[in-house]
Amino acid sequence: MILSLISYNISMMQTSDIHTNPDEILHEIIQSYTAYGDTSEIPRIQAAYEYATHAHKGILRKSGDNYIIHPVSAAKELMVLRPDSTTIIATFLHDVVSHGNASYSEIETLFGPEVYAIVEHLDTIRRVRYRWESSNIARMQKMLLVVADDIRTILVKMAERIHNLRTIQYQDRKS
Repeated sequence: MILSLISYNISMMQTSDIHTNPDEILHEIIQSYTAYGDTSEIPRIQAAYEYATHAHKGILRKSGDNYIIHPVSAAKELMVLRPDSTTIIATFLHDVVSHGNASYSEIETLFGPEVYAIVEHLDTIRRVRYRWESSNIARMQKMLLVVADDIRTILVKMAERIHNLRTIQYQDRKS
């Protein structure tokens, strides 16, 4: 499953159009989800999109795109795996605390404990520095426990990294 996400997305890297309207991407995600998912979850998916859009309002990526394009594009990357609504919602919200103006308590109240846990776990992973020094071993162990807790956490992380790779030309060479 994870390998199919990676291989599919790597093969699509050169053909993807990174400058797309986030509303259009949302529409594609909902169309795709409707083919296999519980359609009663669509309002929650739309609410998460609206929440993320509001949380990232006025924030731009280095490409000049509105920040919301990143979480929405990351969610689109996941659609090949037919994710559940919780995974789609968590992907939309994965950066709202660290890069937006949202709080964990709001996420848990509005979208439930599963979405909250995935978003919080993604922030835990983000804080880990990937150096193999003895001081980082405990953090690496914690990260592995987080990933083992819910595979959806790593799927969201991989999808957002794939989108970041698609937009790598906008990064500073020193980054």
